Amino acid sequence: MPKSRSTHRSEKRLGANAFRKLASGLAEAGRAFYARGWVLGTSGNFSGVMAREPLRLAITASGVDKGTLTPRQFLEIDHTAQVLRGSGSPSAEALLHLTLARVRGAGAVCTPIRCGAQFFRRRSQRAAGLPSQATKC
Repeated sequence: MPKSRSTHRSEKRLGANAFRKLASGLAEAGRAFYARGWVLGTSGNFSGVMAREPLRLAITASGVDKGTLTPRQFLEIDHTAQVLRGSGSPSAEALLHLTLARVRGAGAVCTPIRCGAQFFRRRSQRAAGLPSQATKC
């Protein structure tokens, strides 16, 4: 039996509430990462699984400042990184987030670029025989 319009609207509303709740939690985590110096400015991304089948993620929109992150700066994307909800576009990292959720079963993914970049920079400096500086990471 096909769903009635009122049932469809009710499901959409429930989905919107779940999205807002997840985006609020992710925004809070993003601001905390920023406060600790683990992400800088617009670097890094945060995501959480909205649904497994079909796979849907709430993820930061590209280019947003993590120090002032709000739930409105999150997108809902499908398994191909197409935007289903929100405005903006996902970063190229969205495919990494989708893969980790799908293959590894992650419920949430955070890619704090600053720390990863620092790790590789320190490793490269050591390999080249240069002194490396300590960081907060």
